[in-house]
Amino acid sequence: MKLQKVLIGAAALSLGSALCAQEIHIGGYVDYSSTLATQVVNKEPGADEWDATQVGAEFGPVQNGIHFLNLDATAMNVDFHTNVWIGAGLGPWYADVPEYVDRTSYDGSGTYFSTTDDDASTPIGQMWVCTHFIDDQLRFYTGNFASNGWSAGYIFAGHVLGGQKISALAMRGTGDDSAFTGVEVLPRALNGFKAIVGFPVAPFTDSYEKFNDWSHFIKSVKFMTQYRWLLYNVTFNAGVRPNSYMTNGDGYDFSGGDYTKSLFGEAFLQVDMPSLIYGVQMNASYDFRWREVEENGINLKAAKDWSTTTFAHLFQASAKFTSLVEGWTFGIEDRFAYYQPHYIAINEMAIYNVLGINGEHPIPGTSYAFGFNTQFMYGQDANGTANGYNKPNYFDAYASDLIAFDANFMGLDGEAAPSSGSAGRYFSVYGYPYVQKNFANGYTRLGVELQYKHLETSDVLEAFAWRVPLTLTFWW
Repeated sequence: MKLQKVLIGAAALSLGSALCAQEIHIGGYVDYSSTLATQVVNKEPGADEWDATQVGAEFGPVQNGIHFLNLDATAMNVDFHTNVWIGAGLGPWYADVPEYVDRTSYDGSGTYFSTTDDDASTPIGQMWVCTHFIDDQLRFYTGNFASNGWSAGYIFAGHVLGGQKISALAMRGTGDDSAFTGVEVLPRALNGFKAIVGFPVAPFTDSYEKFNDWSHFIKSVKFMTQYRWLLYNVTFNAGVRPNSYMTNGDGYDFSGGDYTKSLFGEAFLQVDMPSLIYGVQMNASYDFRWREVEENGINLKAAKDWSTTTFAHLFQASAKFTSLVEGWTFGIEDRFAYYQPHYIAINEMAIYNVLGINGEHPIPGTSYAFGFNTQFMYGQDANGTANGYNKPNYFDAYASDLIAFDANFMGLDGEAAPSSGSAGRYFSVYGYPYVQKNFANGYTRLGVELQYKHLETSDVLEAFAWRVPLTLTFWW
């Protein structure tokens, strides 16, 4: 019943916008991909033999099908944007786990997903307004933005591994928490320059009470800037966010709960060079984070309570080649992360690297293409904190969004994990050859995914998995 009310309300809003809009666009995206066959073969720590699951099929994606319905309208100097995410049966996208949460109804219990309070869930993924002033030299933004990250065009994705691990502009703490109010300037006197500044203004609830205090709120200002060097078509991006709200417990909370000390700061630099070298598109970025560790933990060396400032670093470089081999498009990207002592956990430090290479070749005279995607991942830590089933991904609230080892399809749900307490080494190799049929507004793809993982501390977990995904996706 509630979903019907939401859809009726959205339709009424769309009609009202259409009546006065100078321009309106209604679009969408549909994904009905599935897995024709899949299997995992693993050898748990201490086991003498390998164990294999039954070969099975899976309806996918895990979100129970994806339907995005988008509405974008322009009326005079105001832009309005919203979308709805619903599942395969036009109901909730996933049975008991709402993708979006209405914080005005959230009870502040600290539970990341509410499965009992219907008022805490909503299919609306974003709803925001942009108002233009001074002949579009000044813009005012406010609303709730896409939970998978909205950065107003100030962060460019990599050419192989996709979206950057740089925190989105409209992100207060977790990815689901995307409220933002800010001002963007685009001075005509400085051609190619623009900047945006704002705060994570969000509905006031008990779970935000400690953070809506100005002593914390003023520190949460977000600033990003961009300059495009028109002569060489080179773009420089930069940004800083003094703190973001994360928990220092086992997982995420919408606000960080009572942990007003569980805040991290972040700054980044990025350069994008799409045409500096003929036939090569390039970009590179550096993401830098800092965190004040103020916990009642024990420093094993000093044997006393302590606090310190610690840092994490992420370097990324990628390129796309369109003239290296005739008929082929290749991409390569590398990301390297270094977590200084105590950033992930007390007395822990780690490094991580992932190298991705892909390629695609259209078949001349047809709408078909074939291609491949490969990834090579390696991680190492001091005490084995990164290990676990479906890991390592350095699953701490301060680090899991910075970079994740589990960058592709294989999970080891329910399997035993290597023991912690000793240095860990983790690596994975992934490959995905495929053939693709392109349509005017979508494509279908059939391929085979293969992945091997080796997780080692004082003992070892090895696993190999394969699956045959059938991708079917359209947009309009």
